[in-house]
Amino acid sequence: METLVLRIEFQLIGLPGVDSITSISSIGSLETYVLVAQEGDIDEMITRVEEELSNAELPFAATAPTVEPLPSTTSIPAVSPTDIYCIVVDLDLEAIARYGISHSKVVSAMQEQAGGSASDMSRLKSLRAIHFSNIGNRTVSLEELAEIRVEKQPSHVVTRWPTED
Repeated sequence: METLVLRIEFQLIGLPGVDSITSISSIGSLETYVLVAQEGDIDEMITRVEEELSNAELPFAATAPTVEPLPSTTSIPAVSPTDIYCIVVDLDLEAIARYGISHSKVVSAMQEQAGGSASDMSRLKSLRAIHFSNIGNRTVSLEELAEIRVEKQPSHVVTRWPTED
Protein backbone atom coordinates (compact mmCIF):
# COMPACT_ATOMS: atom_id res chain seq x y z
CA MET A 1 0.00 0.00 0.00
CA GLU A 2 2.86 2.34 0.80
CA THR A 3 4.08 2.11 -2.81
CA LEU A 4 0.64 3.17 -4.04
CA VAL A 5 0.63 6.12 -1.62
CA LEU A 6 4.01 7.25 -2.92
CA ARG A 7 2.92 6.87 -6.56
CA ILE A 8 -0.13 9.05 -6.00
CA GLU A 9 1.70 11.62 -3.90
CA PHE A 10 4.51 11.92 -6.46
CA GLN A 11 1.91 12.46 -9.21
CA LEU A 12 0.36 15.33 -7.23
CA ILE A 13 3.36 16.90 -5.49
CA GLY A 14 4.49 18.97 -8.47
CA LEU A 15 1.12 20.52 -9.26
CA PRO A 16 1.12 24.32 -9.01
CA GLY A 17 -0.96 25.49 -6.07
CA VAL A 18 -0.52 22.35 -3.94
CA ASP A 19 0.40 23.40 -0.40
CA SER A 20 0.38 20.01 1.31
CA ILE A 21 -0.63 16.39 0.90
CA THR A 22 -1.76 13.99 3.64
CA SER A 23 -2.47 10.32 2.88
CA ILE A 24 -4.10 7.82 5.20
CA SER A 25 -3.96 4.21 4.12
CA SER A 26 -5.12 0.95 5.59
CA ILE A 27 -5.78 -2.46 4.11
CA GLY A 28 -7.79 -1.93 0.93
CA SER A 29 -8.30 1.80 1.45
CA LEU A 30 -6.44 5.01 0.68
CA GLU A 31 -7.53 8.59 1.27
CA THR A 32 -5.34 11.43 0.07
CA TYR A 33 -6.11 15.01 1.10
CA VAL A 34 -4.61 17.77 -1.05
CA LEU A 35 -4.55 21.25 0.45
CA VAL A 36 -4.39 23.88 -2.29
CA ALA A 37 -3.68 27.58 -2.27
CA GLN A 38 -6.82 29.64 -1.80
CA GLU A 39 -6.21 31.77 -4.86
CA GLY A 40 -7.09 29.99 -8.06
CA ASP A 41 -9.98 28.17 -9.59
CA ILE A 42 -11.02 25.06 -7.63
CA ASP A 43 -12.62 23.46 -10.72
CA GLU A 44 -9.36 23.87 -12.63
CA MET A 45 -7.43 22.31 -9.74
CA ILE A 46 -9.84 19.35 -9.61
CA THR A 47 -9.33 18.83 -13.35
CA ARG A 48 -5.53 18.91 -12.91
CA VAL A 49 -5.66 16.43 -10.03
CA GLU A 50 -7.93 14.10 -12.04
CA GLU A 51 -5.53 14.29 -15.01
CA GLU A 52 -2.52 13.51 -12.81
CA LEU A 53 -4.30 10.60 -11.15
CA SER A 54 -5.29 9.18 -14.53
CA ASN A 55 -1.54 8.97 -15.30
CA ALA A 56 -0.69 7.18 -12.04
CA GLU A 57 0.05 3.46 -12.31
CA LEU A 58 -2.55 1.86 -10.07
CA PRO A 59 -2.79 -1.83 -9.13
CA PHE A 60 -4.86 -3.97 -11.49
CA ALA A 61 -7.83 -4.37 -9.13
CA ALA A 62 -7.87 -0.74 -7.91
CA THR A 63 -10.96 1.31 -8.55
CA ALA A 64 -10.52 4.65 -10.28
CA PRO A 65 -9.84 7.44 -7.79
CA THR A 66 -12.53 10.03 -7.19
CA VAL A 67 -11.72 13.69 -6.73
CA GLU A 68 -14.08 15.98 -4.90
CA PRO A 69 -13.77 19.32 -3.15
CA LEU A 70 -14.33 19.37 0.58
CA PRO A 71 -15.82 22.34 2.40
CA SER A 72 -13.18 24.81 3.56
CA THR A 73 -14.15 24.02 7.16
CA THR A 74 -13.20 20.34 6.74
CA SER A 75 -10.30 19.19 8.87
CA ILE A 76 -8.04 16.34 7.88
CA PRO A 77 -8.60 13.37 10.18
CA ALA A 78 -5.99 13.08 12.90
CA VAL A 79 -5.23 9.39 12.57
CA SER A 80 -2.53 7.82 14.66
CA PRO A 81 -1.21 4.46 13.56
CA THR A 82 -2.29 1.57 15.76
CA ASP A 83 -0.64 -1.83 15.66
CA ILE A 84 -2.22 -4.99 14.32
CA TYR A 85 -0.71 -8.44 13.89
CA CYS A 86 -0.09 -9.61 10.32
CA ILE A 87 1.08 -12.88 8.86
CA VAL A 88 4.13 -12.16 6.70
CA VAL A 89 5.40 -14.63 4.12
CA ASP A 90 8.83 -13.82 2.65
CA LEU A 91 9.36 -16.08 -0.34
CA ASP A 92 12.86 -17.39 -0.94
CA LEU A 93 13.03 -17.24 -4.74
CA GLU A 94 16.32 -19.14 -4.81
CA ALA A 95 14.81 -22.02 -2.82
CA ILE A 96 11.73 -22.08 -5.06
CA ALA A 97 13.99 -22.33 -8.13
CA ARG A 98 16.30 -24.86 -6.44
CA TYR A 99 13.38 -27.20 -5.71
CA GLY A 100 11.97 -26.72 -9.23
CA ILE A 101 8.59 -25.41 -8.12
CA SER A 102 6.91 -22.62 -10.04
CA HIS A 103 6.56 -19.27 -8.33
CA SER A 104 2.94 -18.99 -9.53
CA LYS A 105 2.09 -22.37 -7.97
CA VAL A 106 3.40 -21.18 -4.59
CA VAL A 107 1.53 -17.88 -4.79
CA SER A 108 -1.72 -19.60 -5.88
CA ALA A 109 -1.54 -22.04 -2.98
CA MET A 110 -1.05 -19.18 -0.51
CA GLN A 111 -3.93 -17.20 -2.01
CA GLU A 112 -6.25 -20.19 -1.62
CA GLN A 113 -5.39 -20.32 2.08
CA ALA A 114 -5.73 -16.55 2.60
CA GLY A 115 -9.47 -16.28 1.97
CA GLY A 116 -12.40 -16.83 4.26
CA SER A 117 -13.06 -15.71 7.79
CA ALA A 118 -10.67 -18.02 9.61
CA SER A 119 -8.73 -16.75 12.60
CA ASP A 120 -5.13 -15.63 12.15
CA MET A 121 -3.87 -18.71 14.01
CA SER A 122 -5.92 -20.96 11.74
CA ARG A 123 -4.51 -19.20 8.65
CA LEU A 124 -0.98 -19.54 10.03
CA LYS A 125 -1.51 -23.28 10.54
CA SER A 126 -2.98 -23.58 7.04
CA LEU A 127 0.01 -21.82 5.49
CA ARG A 128 2.44 -24.04 7.39
CA ALA A 129 0.52 -27.11 6.17
CA ILE A 130 1.00 -26.28 2.47
CA HIS A 131 3.20 -28.83 0.69
CA PHE A 132 4.33 -29.14 -2.92
CA SER A 133 5.74 -31.99 -5.00
CA ASN A 134 8.84 -31.03 -6.90
CA ILE A 135 10.27 -32.48 -10.10
CA GLY A 136 11.93 -35.39 -8.25
CA ASN A 137 8.59 -36.12 -6.53
CA ARG A 138 9.97 -34.93 -3.20
CA THR A 139 7.47 -33.24 -0.88
CA VAL A 140 8.52 -29.69 -0.01
CA SER A 141 6.77 -27.58 2.64
CA LEU A 142 6.08 -23.88 2.22
CA GLU A 143 8.33 -23.32 5.23
CA GLU A 144 11.26 -24.64 3.15
CA LEU A 145 10.42 -22.07 0.46
CA ALA A 146 9.61 -19.07 2.63
CA GLU A 147 9.93 -17.49 6.03
CA ILE A 148 6.49 -17.38 7.67
CA ARG A 149 6.14 -15.11 10.68
CA VAL A 150 3.71 -12.92 12.59
CA GLU A 151 4.63 -9.24 12.83
CA LYS A 152 3.19 -6.22 14.48
CA GLN A 153 2.41 -3.60 11.81
CA PRO A 154 0.50 -0.32 11.78
CA SER A 155 -3.16 -0.62 10.80
CA HIS A 156 -2.97 2.81 9.20
CA VAL A 157 -0.03 4.47 7.53
CA VAL A 158 -0.12 8.25 7.62
CA THR A 159 2.17 10.28 5.38
CA ARG A 160 2.36 14.03 5.23
CA TRP A 161 4.05 16.33 2.77
CA PRO A 162 5.73 18.63 3.51
CA THR A 163 6.95 16.70 6.52
CA GLU A 164 6.07 18.09 9.90
CA ASP A 165 9.11 18.96 12.01
